[in-house]
Amino acid sequence: QQEPVRLVVPALGRLEVTLVDHAGAPLLSPAMVFCGADGERESDDFPIGWGTGRRADKPAGAAPVVLEPVAVGDALVAYARYPDERRITSAPPRRGPERPGELVEVRVPPRDVHVVLAGRVLGPDQQPLAEPPGGNRARLVIWNGERVERVFDVHAIADGRFDLVTSGHDGDGPFRAELRVAARDDNGAAVGQLGCALPMPKWPGGVRVELGTFVVQPLPPLAAGVVVDDRGQPVAGAQVTVQQLVGTAPSQQPPGNDGRRVQPPRRGLPLNEEGWPQRRAEPQERWSDLPGLRTRSADDGTFALFGDLPPGRLRVRADTDRHFADSVPLAAADRTMQIRIARNGIVRGRVRLPDWLADGAVAVTLRPLDEAARQRDTRRADVSRRGGRFTLEPLQPGRYDFLVTMRGWREPLLLVPDVFVQPGENDDARLREIDLREALFRYRLRAVDESAQLLPLDGPIRARLQQPDGTWTEAGFRWRGGRAELITAASLLTVQVFGRGIETLETQLLPGDHDLRLRTLRPALLDVPGARALCGPTRKVRLSVILQGDTGLPSSFQGVDQRTGEPFSLPRWDLGRSSGGWLEASDLVEVPLMVAGKYEVLLRPHATDTTNSPQASIPLGSYELRPGGDAVTTIHVDALAVTEALQRLDEQQRQRGAQEPRGGPRRSGR
Repeated sequence: QQEPVRLVVPALGRLEVTLVDHAGAPLLSPAMVFCGADGERESDDFPIGWGTGRRADKPAGAAPVVLEPVAVGDALVAYARYPDERRITSAPPRRGPERPGELVEVRVPPRDVHVVLAGRVLGPDQQPLAEPPGGNRARLVIWNGERVERVFDVHAIADGRFDLVTSGHDGDGPFRAELRVAARDDNGAAVGQLGCALPMPKWPGGVRVELGTFVVQPLPPLAAGVVVDDRGQPVAGAQVTVQQLVGTAPSQQPPGNDGRRVQPPRRGLPLNEEGWPQRRAEPQERWSDLPGLRTRSADDGTFALFGDLPPGRLRVRADTDRHFADSVPLAAADRTMQIRIARNGIVRGRVRLPDWLADGAVAVTLRPLDEAARQRDTRRADVSRRGGRFTLEPLQPGRYDFLVTMRGWREPLLLVPDVFVQPGENDDARLREIDLREALFRYRLRAVDESAQLLPLDGPIRARLQQPDGTWTEAGFRWRGGRAELITAASLLTVQVFGRGIETLETQLLPGDHDLRLRTLRPALLDVPGARALCGPTRKVRLSVILQGDTGLPSSFQGVDQRTGEPFSLPRWDLGRSSGGWLEASDLVEVPLMVAGKYEVLLRPHATDTTNSPQASIPLGSYELRPGGDAVTTIHVDALAVTEALQRLDEQQRQRGAQEPRGGPRRSGR
């Protein structure tokens, strides 16, 4: 604490950045300008790069941007990012200020892939339209035939000129540039649309393309009408958009559950009672909003859209957060259309849960009674233990079953039949408050050996419980380091514990904490005379066994962690279908088994002493094996088959080594 500390304040200067086009002319486009250090600043006193991270927003115009302060003597790189363009441009690295207070100028050109689109905007009176009335920006839409190619916000300066920096296009067109801006009165209220369209040449990267002068004029009415709800009442604030058909979406397949880890559901899709996206059997039409053709309905539900009729198949769509969207076709200018959007059905309620329950472990679902509608209209929501309030929407009018489900169990905890949903808010007394605090039971298990010591198992737990109607349901769980937690709505639970190297245990449990005493099975002893000598002293060799019969246990095993929601599946190794052991210095191998039976035995040598080298599989025949005991089963080895397999392995390893890049095999980074 007595050591002196020396703080050195570096001398500071300024960096003036000018954005230019490919020919060196200043650019009018707005941009975000920033700079960074080229490498690390060498200093024994204070090795921090001053000037790194300096940034400024450049407004529309040709004026440069000054970044300050930047450190004297630093090597700097100036960057620019343009609106509507993801590629950043930069200047070559250069030395910053050499003296305190010095101003250094730097010019940043676009990339070769960029094109500069330049033009001018004039109003109906032939005067420059620098800042459109009401403060809203003009929008430039580039059409490629009947398809919208790009959309830009236009920032014009006082004389109406503008330019845009974007990635060039290699297509042949035909291209058309359409500029649109809202016309507003002196009070800023929208009174229509102004617009102009001009033919456009090709616009590849590396050049400046002059679009010409856009003299905007009032656009003709395109679509007008009123938005009403299911009662015929006007809907204020509905978003009304002209859309164009752009193709069809492929049918959506449900997520697989074949033991592989599944992905979480995508948002915005109807979900089934298990929380996964519903299958969409037929290809769906894909519609795209047309830029500039959007408005909101007034307080009386009326709306108006202006412009020439776009090409292609069109519709006018209306939507709000509290209504189901609907649309009407648009084939010609129409001022009499009515768009009817039904109110969403909304169901609210509360589920009280125990404090010890994990958030998201319980969910509520509204499932239509009509099976044909379940694919589209099922709604689901997780319930938090803090408060437990839920909202299910949007709901189509109709009759539903209300289910409360627990993560990990397929059967619901609670079923409320025949919930009638109408448009708008719904109040069902049965759903106002559901108390499950005394209806859920927790079983906490600990796997111990015969001396009551914790067994660090990670294998399966099969749980079964009887339903009120007398039927049985089951679910899969797993140990986590010898501990497990199971939550059910049953006060009596049957569990079956099995796994490699332990004797299968089935027992009935009451809620609470339990130590499950598991008996460890001695492995089977297999002798493979001559195997180690044939394979060599360093080669990695495994002896695998595969059961030929039935274990009486599940052939596949998957489930969901009730606390984290993580799905899992267990391999055959954990289900008694297969096992094995490594061949060490001798020919004797210990193989843990779960059940006695006939097993196919395989010798699996590697090419080297690592498991990531090529491996062969040599059948050694079928043998009756049983866990435990001191008897040794002798496995006969076909020396010729082993020798031929090893020769093929060595050849594969040589070819693999020849193909690897210099410096050794690539590492995966895992």
